[in-house]
Amino acid sequence: MEKHHKSYGFVITLVEIPQTIPSLWQTVLDYAQSREIDISTKTADGVENNNRLLFPYFMDSNGGYNRCHFWSNFEIASLKLWRDARYIDFFDYLDRTGNFFYERWGDAPVHSLAAGLFLDTDEIHYFEDIAYQHDWYRHCPSEESKLGCRCNCPVGDDDKSLDFDPTPDSCLFMWRDWVKKSSKGKTDG
Repeated sequence: MEKHHKSYGFVITLVEIPQTIPSLWQTVLDYAQSREIDISTKTADGVENNNRLLFPYFMDSNGGYNRCHFWSNFEIASLKLWRDARYIDFFDYLDRTGNFFYERWGDAPVHSLAAGLFLDTDEIHYFEDIAYQHDWYRHCPSEESKLGCRCNCPVGDDDKSLDFDPTPDSCLFMWRDWVKKSSKGKTDG
């Protein structure tokens, strides 16, 4: 990851349970505004904003939270991200609300949204080639990727595991589209 200038990596991306984060999105938006972080997708003239910030990936078409996050059960991150004064300030801001306790804000959406605020899309790495299972959810390298893996990845679903990537609760399709869109903007802009 260091060689390729990546600061955060994940294997599974999924939709968060809305009941656990009712005020997280607005709190993050308030934080971004108070710190003058440009999270916009368009400029004042209505032109597509060409900044590379990851944050717009987490927005739905109405500017709300699409509830996607990188599952922290398998994440690899540069400690520079978590030790950065901006992240510490962000975490302290969230902590002062009390909602880690009252709403059960989890580390996965908080880590993901922090990465969105402070990292560019090209600093994120999707570990397509690493097979991983947590509880019932499983990720195996896709045949299309031609990456393979030195692992025993079952095909299909059974009573012990679910191939999570193609399910409706996976955000992998949106992630892949976002990366393509970001790459296009990078070469065009």
